[in-house]
Amino acid sequence: MSAIEQPPPHYVEEKGNFMSEDEARLAKLGYKQGMKRQFTAFQNFGFVLTNASVLIGIVPLFGFGMATGGPLALTWGWLLVSCFVMCIGLGMAEICSSTCRSQAEKGRGGRETFNLARSAGLGDGNLETARSAVILQVQVQETARSAGLLGRSRTDPLDRARRGHPAAYPTAGGLYYWTAKLAGPRWGPLFSWVEAWFNALGQVAGASGSVLAAAQLLAEIVRLSNGHVMDNKAVFGVFCAMIVTGALMNTAGGLALKATSYASVYIHILGTIVIVITILATCSNKNSASMVFTQFEDDTGATSDGFSPVLVFMLGLLPSQWSLLGYDSSAHMSEETEASYVNGPRAIVYTIIAAVLMGFALILGMTFTLGDLDTAITAYNGGSNMASYVFVRNAGTGGGIFLLLIVVAAGWCCGIGTLAANSRMFYAFARDGGLPASPFWAHLDARSEMPIRLVWLSALLATILAIPSMFSVAALSAVSGISIIGFMVSYSIPILLRNTMARNTFVQSEFNLGRWSAPIGFVGCAWTACACVLFQFPQTAYPVTPEFLNYTPVAVGFMILFTGGWWLIDARKWFKGPRGQLPVDSDHTVVEGVDRPSMGKL
Repeated sequence: MSAIEQPPPHYVEEKGNFMSEDEARLAKLGYKQGMKRQFTAFQNFGFVLTNASVLIGIVPLFGFGMATGGPLALTWGWLLVSCFVMCIGLGMAEICSSTCRSQAEKGRGGRETFNLARSAGLGDGNLETARSAVILQVQVQETARSAGLLGRSRTDPLDRARRGHPAAYPTAGGLYYWTAKLAGPRWGPLFSWVEAWFNALGQVAGASGSVLAAAQLLAEIVRLSNGHVMDNKAVFGVFCAMIVTGALMNTAGGLALKATSYASVYIHILGTIVIVITILATCSNKNSASMVFTQFEDDTGATSDGFSPVLVFMLGLLPSQWSLLGYDSSAHMSEETEASYVNGPRAIVYTIIAAVLMGFALILGMTFTLGDLDTAITAYNGGSNMASYVFVRNAGTGGGIFLLLIVVAAGWCCGIGTLAANSRMFYAFARDGGLPASPFWAHLDARSEMPIRLVWLSALLATILAIPSMFSVAALSAVSGISIIGFMVSYSIPILLRNTMARNTFVQSEFNLGRWSAPIGFVGCAWTACACVLFQFPQTAYPVTPEFLNYTPVAVGFMILFTGGWWLIDARKWFKGPRGQLPVDSDHTVVEGVDRPSMGKL
């Protein structure tokens, strides 16, 4: 091939046709490139940061946290939850970066070993000699690395050959696809079925909760502006308008989503900085560190009824956990992101770190400038949003309205991002035949090359989930609990499978936890089990009345009955998990510019 005919860097050859490295990796997983690959790593990070919105997680539920555990639950609770979330995020990033080989692949020793030795420059052409040379070389290198004498270099020929196995799962299905591969051919369909529906529950509830919180804050802005108090039905109308406009932004296509991603990054990062600096600079009497880090408060009545203060503290972790969700959206947007096999794991870890730092700064700033806690809780019980109380107390009415508008914008962007991520997960599920009328739902819009029909389905489901807000005071905390359980169950299933059923077939890649993988993974799974029980308790007032009922158990119970019942009755007969659109044994030969030698057909 002449120099003129050489493909661009990071392209591979498929039977004479050239495709990008992203498309080749997707093809190795059995799928053709359907959606347009148009988002950069920064835009992918923007989607993840948007979905893991600390502004719309902390500010609307700040009063809930103060009444349920007080400053102690918000400050130390944030740090506690952050540790658990980082365990889950690290486990997800390791899976996102790596792959899982079948037992047949694990047992291969023929041509793969010969190619591995040849690419590493070992052996004399004899298969047994090559196998022995590879084993010896790996043992020497691993011994040197464990002793700290040798780092893992990207130019190491063994590492380069190891990267010949298609690392990472860059599909829109994200965790759903991971779960199927980690569980293996026998259990993959069942586990991926459960995974898909629980992830959908978390995504739908996340969109519903973030937009509902933004609508409630917008109603608070109206009250501050002219004194008019909007009733719950009017707030629900605002919610519907924001959901529809969010779906329209998704319908507009890639340019609108790119603009939203860029705007959201600045809104969340700069907005958090502006809020914290403003309230600290305008506060004339800040609270003491002792109050911020040690004061416990129970305005729910639970301890008066004989419940332990520990339970109240644990219930007060709801704002912290709800603020640290949604980082799986990086995987769902992977089929539209450039170099997603590299940027996916980074986006997960970087987003958690950024969210933890921004969230802790926001909590400290608001708590130090809260003023007298009893006065704030009295205002909160009287119908005032406590975050609004803090903003207005320090920055005045005009300043408070401006700070609330920042949070409303963040919530609207979060709704847009969550609808986008959920539609991609639904798209992957429908593409594999998991939804009723799957061919209809898996249709991609000819203009935008996006699953627009599933965007509107996601918007409809989010609206249905918010209907109880017209009758329940506890609607936001209930939707938050639903989102937490849906997301965390879907996060923990692949992590649990990676450390149990796939422990002997999982192949670690560049991002790996080494010997700490299992302990970190099990800690994350244990926290998920705790949270699934904890956030189904009544959350606002004891004794419980219908107005304060937490309907999280109803939604979660329905999901369990729905997924389990449908599987037992019918779905197990036809759903086989990710089935792909292309032969998975295509021989992709790497050409110039790709640091990954071909292993060839085996």
